[in-house]
Amino acid sequence: MFPFRTSTRLVAWVLVLSLGPVRAVWAQNQGFMQDRGQRIEDLRKQFIRERAGLTPEEEKAFWPVYFDFQEATKRLRLDTRSKTLVLDRGVDNLTDAQVNELVQTIADQKQKEATLYADYIAKAKKVIPPRKLIKVYMAEREFVRVVLQRLRERGQPIPPELQDGNEP
Repeated sequence: MFPFRTSTRLVAWVLVLSLGPVRAVWAQNQGFMQDRGQRIEDLRKQFIRERAGLTPEEEKAFWPVYFDFQEATKRLRLDTRSKTLVLDRGVDNLTDAQVNELVQTIADQKQKEATLYADYIAKAKKVIPPRKLIKVYMAEREFVRVVLQRLRERGQPIPPELQDGNEP
């Protein structure tokens, strides 16, 4: 019995010591992904600023409106995804009641998106001219295309917010 205890302890220590580097690599990867996301956001901001020709004064007023809209849109999409996960089982495996609920969920989500976008436009037009707002819209679309193209060329994973083809 004594040798078993010793070997069990030895195995336990070997596992603990071997998992240390794994946790460190995982933590570094998490940090890398967060850094990558921040770099992409910084590049997006610079890209939009240049393409739309925002002045420093306009930027001070515009970015809070823009990022509030981005965050609200992200929350809405995550909420919708969580409610439509049942689609992974296939629509033919759902009851009629579940299908009707999904249809309503999707319709509600689209309505909320439209309302959210209309609110964003109204707020943004108060801080930058409509012409620059259109340039922001065009720059967002171009930025997404460029980022997706470069990530695909490098064989890198596509961030979830860009996978569905929506502008983040």
